[in-house]
Amino acid sequence: MTTHRTDAHLISMVQEFCKLPAETPWLEFKQDNGDPEQIGEYISALSNAATLAGRDCGYLVWGIGNTTHEIVGTSFNPGKAKGNEDLETWLLIRLNPSLHFQFYTLSIEGKTVVMLEVPKASSKPTSFHHVDYTRVGANKKWLKEFPDQERALWRAFDSSSFEEQIPPVSG
Repeated sequence: MTTHRTDAHLISMVQEFCKLPAETPWLEFKQDNGDPEQIGEYISALSNAATLAGRDCGYLVWGIGNTTHEIVGTSFNPGKAKGNEDLETWLLIRLNPSLHFQFYTLSIEGKTVVMLEVPKASSKPTSFHHVDYTRVGANKKWLKEFPDQERALWRAFDSSSFEEQIPPVSG
């Protein structure tokens, strides 16, 4: 399933995220941290947390103040995060199962904001470098350290239909 969203829709999503009182297990704000290893860990954590929260996707948004939720802009550029190597390909190789995440670069109030949309885990926990991550409140943690969450995640997979377990295809 391919979802095409207009910039206006994506900007509206970011503005709604900024109105939330705090980060959530399925939503993380950053200003400029573009470390590829950290991004991979967040993809795993947000994917698994989205499933636990009953959401279709999790989000990592650069250019938003972590505590104020104000639009501050970012210098993060996913196209340049790995130098000559493609960040998306680099991440996909290290994720299991493979996810069809999407980076969106937007201009909001004259400032650059980058939103990473991460699909929920659908048939097994999403791992990065063979480690399953989750979010506890607004913190990224190893899933194995939280057995209650791990059991809840597996129960969510068991209760979903076969069609829901097929990862969406982007195009």
